[in-house]
Amino acid sequence: MKILYGIQGTGNGHLSRASVLAPYLVQHAEIDFLISGKSSEVQFPYTFKYRRHGIFFYFGNKGGPEYFKSIASLRPFRFLHDIYALPIEEYDWIISDFEPISAWAAKQKKVNCLELSHHAAFRSDAVPRPESVSRFFEWGMRNFAPGTDSLGVHYKSYDHNIVTPIIRKSLLKCQTSSENHVTVYLPAYSDKKLINCFAQIKEVNWRIFSKKTDHTYSYGHITIHPVSQKNYNESIISAQGMILAAGFQATSEALYLKKKMLVVPMKAQYEQTCNAVALKRLGVKILADINEGAVDEIRHWLNSTQSIESLDFMSHSEIIERVLSILKV
Repeated sequence: MKILYGIQGTGNGHLSRASVLAPYLVQHAEIDFLISGKSSEVQFPYTFKYRRHGIFFYFGNKGGPEYFKSIASLRPFRFLHDIYALPIEEYDWIISDFEPISAWAAKQKKVNCLELSHHAAFRSDAVPRPESVSRFFEWGMRNFAPGTDSLGVHYKSYDHNIVTPIIRKSLLKCQTSSENHVTVYLPAYSDKKLINCFAQIKEVNWRIFSKKTDHTYSYGHITIHPVSQKNYNESIISAQGMILAAGFQATSEALYLKKKMLVVPMKAQYEQTCNAVALKRLGVKILADINEGAVDEIRHWLNSTQSIESLDFMSHSEIIERVLSILKV
């Protein structure tokens, strides 16, 4: 069997998930890899046969995506050319982790396509959502990278076609500790805004991981690091707490490590709004924004106890079995 695995390159979650699954899948089939979009720091263990411009989103500096910049980056004719030029007929199956070129090429040529992503979980009405459901974004999540079959990934197995988070091997069964620092990953905020906030809270050291810098620098009890898997892993394993956006992979890892967590969902980002609803039900503290009033709320969170629901995580082999059963390998 020959498979094309399409991976969305915006953010780190899609590549992190694929990095775990790919070594298992290559044992069962011949697999080529495609990536589109950019803004990921994850090192992928295999060579990409196809690299495409795709559709991607820029992170802003005030808590949300830069939609105008993202729209300006669109190359619609190139996108359509990439869909029709992809030799999709060579493959028996397409796996798409929210990657639109491979998914739409498969749809046009009627090739089987498995949606294997967090977004695929939203095909189930059982997945937590805000009271005000956005029909536009719901439609977008279902049609951005459509498939013939789906296997969603979420914090819990809310429905029969949803598996639990796929945790990176480097974090499995690691020895955690609780040192005097909090790890911060809020990619939609500027370093300056975060420093201004955390400079007022001197009870702990702050380790900020930033997409806005390519070198490490310090400001008193605050250290700003460029995003790297090694340094980030070391920081979260030993952190006493984590302050994160509501991105699925980072929050899943915090849940797996049983870390105290405060989440600041990106503004005007519907998937993160939905994730925040699910996380709040699990006992995670949600903060609307990093602003003047945030300091007191962060300090209160820091000095309070937090009871987060303990979750059961499926093993990698269990998840791979689910994937292979769909592909009929």
